[in-house]
Amino acid sequence: MRDDTKEKLLNHAERLFAKKGITATSIRDLTQATGVNIASVNYHFGSKHGLVEQVLERRIMPLNQARTERLQLVLKTADTAGEKPLIEDLLRALIEPTFEFAATLPEGQYFLEMVSRAMSGPDAQVRAIFLQHFKPLFHLAFDAMHKALPELPSSVLLWRLYFSIGALHSSMQMIGEKEPLLGSQMETGNSSAIVEMLLPFLSSGMQAPYTM
Repeated sequence: MRDDTKEKLLNHAERLFAKKGITATSIRDLTQATGVNIASVNYHFGSKHGLVEQVLERRIMPLNQARTERLQLVLKTADTAGEKPLIEDLLRALIEPTFEFAATLPEGQYFLEMVSRAMSGPDAQVRAIFLQHFKPLFHLAFDAMHKALPELPSSVLLWRLYFSIGALHSSMQMIGEKEPLLGSQMETGNSSAIVEMLLPFLSSGMQAPYTM
C-alpha cells in the first residue's frame, strides 16, 4: 500500500464532495475516481462518515485557528488603545482568512464549494461535524461583536451574525462560478474584490439602527 494513498483519497473525496455534494457521493464513486479499493478506504477511515470527518477537519481546523488568531489580535489592539473594536475589523478577521486560505490550496475552489455544500446540504451528520468545529469560533466572534456593538440586544446581534455567515457561505459558493446569475456583469474570479464588496455590506447591516 503506497504511503500517499490516504492523501490521494482525501484529495479526490474533497473534489467529489464539492462537485456532487457529500450525500450524493458514494464510496464507489471515490474508488472509481482513485483506482483504490474499498478495503483501503475502510482501512484509512473506517466508514464514509470517518472519511467526511477527516476531509472537513484537515481544512477547517487550520482555517479556524487563523480566524481565531485574527479576531484575538483585533480585540487586543482595541483593548490596548482603550477603544471598542471596529465591527469591520472583526468581520474582516472572520471572513478574509477563508478566501486567503483557499487561495493557498492547489485546488482551493473545491474547499470553498465543499464547505458551502456541507452547510446547506440535507445531511445532519455532516452539518454536525462542521458546527462542532465552528461553534467555538462563533462564540468568540459573537463576544467580540458584542464589545463592538454593546447597544444591540444579544438576540438581534446573534441574528445579524447569522445573516453575515450566510452571506459568507453564499459568496464562497459563487467564487469561480462559470454561469453567475447576471452573466459577465457579475465578476466571480477575484476573491479579494469580493471580500472588499462584502465587508462594507455586512458592516452596514451589523451596525444598522435597531428600533423595535
